This record gives sequence, structure tokens and C-alpha cells, in this order.
Amino acid sequence: MSAIHCALCFHDRSGEYYRHAYATLLSIVANTREELIVHLLVDDTFSAEAEKAFRDLEKQHCLTVNIYKIPYEKYPMLAGAPEKFSVASCYRFFIHELIDADIVVYTDCDVIMNIDIRELYDIDISEYCIAAVHDPDALQNRSPDMRKKFAEFGTRDDNSFNSGVLLLNTQLMREKCGTGSDNVFLQTMAECVRAEIPLALADQDVLNIVFGDSGLVKYIDAKFNTMVHMEGRYFLTPSAWAECVLHFTMEKPWDVFFPAGLAYWKYYAMSPWGEDAFVRMAGLEMLKEYKYYRFAMSFGFMRKSTGRMLEIRRNGLMRFFASRFRHNHGRTISKAS
Repeated sequence: MSAIHCALCFHDRSGEYYRHAYATLLSIVANTREELIVHLLVDDTFSAEAEKAFRDLEKQHCLTVNIYKIPYEKYPMLAGAPEKFSVASCYRFFIHELIDADIVVYTDCDVIMNIDIRELYDIDISEYCIAAVHDPDALQNRSPDMRKKFAEFGTRDDNSFNSGVLLLNTQLMREKCGTGSDNVFLQTMAECVRAEIPLALADQDVLNIVFGDSGLVKYIDAKFNTMVHMEGRYFLTPSAWAECVLHFTMEKPWDVFFPAGLAYWKYYAMSPWGEDAFVRMAGLEMLKEYKYYRFAMSFGFMRKSTGRMLEIRRNGLMRFFASRFRHNHGRTISKAS
């Protein structure tokens, strides 16, 4: 079989963020026997220490590591990304230009892959630019005017997707999305900046605007991008996350402690810095929802309703009832058919 190409992007303002990317890559390596060609899209914050860590990993496993430094100062439109995102969130806009491959798996650096990457890589996207998982929360908390604006672009709750794990048909993207000055992602971001359209989710908003109703997105099973902030997934146990790709979309396991975060610490412990994993975990604050969860679990009659309590607390009562209605209504229709 041919080698699998995968890409990660990061900007390392702290000097330690590369360790999270390393844990992500280690989770990919540990769960496959395939030959991997890894592409790191970084910038001038990528240190010699970081490069040594990835080169050592390259020697230890069946993989090749290619490093690309993005001169982000040449792309002023990238400053349109919100402050909570690093500029590297938009480096994925260059993947189809820089990487000489037909298919590439992209993952964020807050992703842990607990399945064989081959399972994702082998999905047929010959007629699509990307494969991604639907994200019903992508337009959450946007103003009515902004939701209307996104709808004009063809982006709605029912077709928006999360950009943290993507299967990219880079060959087709070079044809459909342009390169260089014709790169449609950079053009779209520049237009949004000029029109003062806030990109709350940075690259994800741009990708959803570009693809919208284009028919070039293949929606795939949620197991390929299990967004941990949804549906009480902070409390997933090892048996539950063993067959999926975990994406720590909001709370990060290196910032606060929650059970699903152990998936990250499993691979961090296997890294060159693994000996301080327990010390780092011990110093973390417990996720507030986890405190409520542990308290609720002490009362047997509350166990069944705890997930719903947390969902109400996170999304509000109206969104909770709306999601219940959609779920039950859809189930009724399925039974009738």
C-alpha cells in the first residue's frame, strides 16, 4: 500500500506547544502499521528543540517528517483570525499548494487518534474536495445578522462542518480552490476582513464559506472527529474513546482535568517529557462540569439525568429542548418510514 500523508499546523508562541502536536502525532503512529509521511506547517516560532524532537521520532518509527515554514507576515489577511486562535489555524489553507500528494489527512494539534489512520485515509473522496464531520454548533452564539450573512454564503446549521479533522483531496483542491494569488481561502479571508465580517472560528468559518452548498464536502461518521465538548463527552471512559478520534474542541486536557483528557495524557506519557505527566496532571484544576458530575454521581437517582443537566447548563434550556425535539422528531419519522 502507498504511504499515508498527514499534516499538522502550529504556531509555538509558548515554546512548548509543539509537545501537544507531538502527542497528536504519537497517537497516529501508535495506532497504525502504515508508512507515514508527516508534513508540519510551522513558522519562525518553531524551535531547534522542537525540530530535534520530531527528527528523533522520525528515526524511531516508520515515518518521514517534512517541515514547511510559512512566512505569515506576507499574508496580512491572516490577522483576521480571532485572538483566541493562533495564526497557524489558517496554515491549512496552504496544504494543497505545498504538499505533493493527492490525498492528505489533516488534524489539529488538540486531537488524539485512537483508530488506524488508514480507516480515514481510505474513504473515497474522488468527487469531493474534503471529507469532514458535521458540526451543529458551528454557528452557535452568532447574531441573527451574522447567521443570515453565513446563510447567504450557503452555510447553515445543517451543513456546517468542523475543520479539526479533514480528509483533503489536494489534487482536486488545486483545480477548484486555486493556488498562489488565486488561493480562494486567502481571498475569502481578505474579503471578510475588508467587509468586517467577524470570523469567530477563523479557518473553520472560511472553509465553510468557501464550500457552503458547493457539493464538494463529504460528511463522514462522527467517530472521525468526536468533539469532546458535546453531549457530556468530557466523561468518556477509555472503553468509549478507544474506537474514535477525540478532538478537544474547547477545554484542553493540558489546562484542566477531565476523564476523556486521559487519552491525551496516555500519549504525552509516552513522549520524551513523559516523566512529568503525572506532576502536570496533579497540578490541574478539575473541570467545573466534572465537579458537578462527581457530586451528582453520589446520588443514584440522579445518574440518569446528569448528562441532561450538564447539557442544559452548557447550552441553555431552550437549546436543550430544541435538540430533544429534533432528535425525537427524527426518530419518529424513521420509525414511520
